[in-house]
Amino acid sequence: MLKIKRDWTNYCILVLLPLKFITEYCISSATKKSDSTVYTQPFLHNIFAVMCPTQSDWQDVLTNICDEITSSDRLNANSVYLDMVAAAGPTQCMDVNHNHTLGGGSFWRTGYDALFENIHTTIPTDNFLTVEGGHEFLVDEVDGFMVQGWQTDNQVPAWQAVFAGKAQLFGTLTGGSQYPLQEFYGRLGQAFTFGVQTGRQFLGLAISQGNDNTLMAANYVKALSRMRYKLRNFMSYGEMKRPIIPESSTGSAIPTITYTINDRCGHADHSGHGVKEITTSAIQKSVWQNDNEVVVVFANTRIQSPAGVTGGAISFKFDFNGTDYGFTGSVTVQKLTPTTDGDIETENNTFTKNVILNNLELVAYKITSNNTVSIETEEIPDLVIYPNPTENSFRINYDTDDIVNLKLYNSLGQLVITTIPENKIVDISMLPSGVYIVSIRTENHKKYISKLIKE
Repeated sequence: MLKIKRDWTNYCILVLLPLKFITEYCISSATKKSDSTVYTQPFLHNIFAVMCPTQSDWQDVLTNICDEITSSDRLNANSVYLDMVAAAGPTQCMDVNHNHTLGGGSFWRTGYDALFENIHTTIPTDNFLTVEGGHEFLVDEVDGFMVQGWQTDNQVPAWQAVFAGKAQLFGTLTGGSQYPLQEFYGRLGQAFTFGVQTGRQFLGLAISQGNDNTLMAANYVKALSRMRYKLRNFMSYGEMKRPIIPESSTGSAIPTITYTINDRCGHADHSGHGVKEITTSAIQKSVWQNDNEVVVVFANTRIQSPAGVTGGAISFKFDFNGTDYGFTGSVTVQKLTPTTDGDIETENNTFTKNVILNNLELVAYKITSNNTVSIETEEIPDLVIYPNPTENSFRINYDTDDIVNLKLYNSLGQLVITTIPENKIVDISMLPSGVYIVSIRTENHKKYISKLIKE
């Protein structure tokens, strides 16, 4: 299935079903041990059965619930969140009645593939599915992952870099409600630079007033959300590049922050993940590219102390080399903050910027080039897409093994499909009628761009 990429601001939650429901309704679909007892997993104050995704009864339960949630004559939600689907590991189901390889094989993946195909054919085509966790085999089946407590010491955003632009990430858990703690700001700030949509916050933050610490936390969440929205074309639809490492402009090292976090739910005694100590740079950073534009992002995640006191600014600089992103000639640079868009300035293809960030401040530099290196703009004279106009799909008369990326943009310039085609047919039946731009890049860096009309 081709991945249709979306950005969103809300979602509907479908929670785990407790063991009582499973016992009464579909215990036959639960995974079994060799002695025929049911696999269970404790979580917080509940015990859950681990369901076998290959079983049609269980697939029907989830498909029907998704239908109820999204149907226009029922809840009419535009999205569904399936809890724990991608967070829990597979079990070695030994039920001989399940008609799959006992204790192994590929049944876990193929079962979920079938489940999600059923759901996709049931819910409206413009709705989206999200899950918890990060099993990559689900990237082609869902639109987003709630990443929960994805943070470790010296973390490298490998998963985000690989799958950015293919599925949305949202919902970093920040720990308890003690907002003066560095943990709250450190986790949120790093998640933001890694492209995660801000979420999982106490709803009272939206109307917080009076308490300095709570108000500081509320303002930080709002700033992250505003900045994430400004950068959505990059963090939702672009590609994560290697970060540019900032250098101190004062001669002293950029300071670090250290804080302790519990397991992903804040309850070390329940899930056993325990407590971790995180030490990381106070300045979190990332770089994102969307065609001829790049943003260089920095976040000072160090807490203000006491609350509401601005100060402790960190001074640093960064070097930008446009050739790393296929740029040639001069570029324009615009400084962005959560509330302001700076003047557009012209710089050489290679330049250095000095930055000063107060505690909890964010900044991004949007760099645009109207000139790219020839390997990015060279045409492919023998590549043709047809039929054009088309109704449901188009064919590529080119060796698809040479194609490393195909993108489809709508008339608003929004990326609606990105894929590496495995055959010469691209399905666009899920898209509305209109004019689209097809962009194809090959293994030897040649690029093909064409207009496509869907009737």
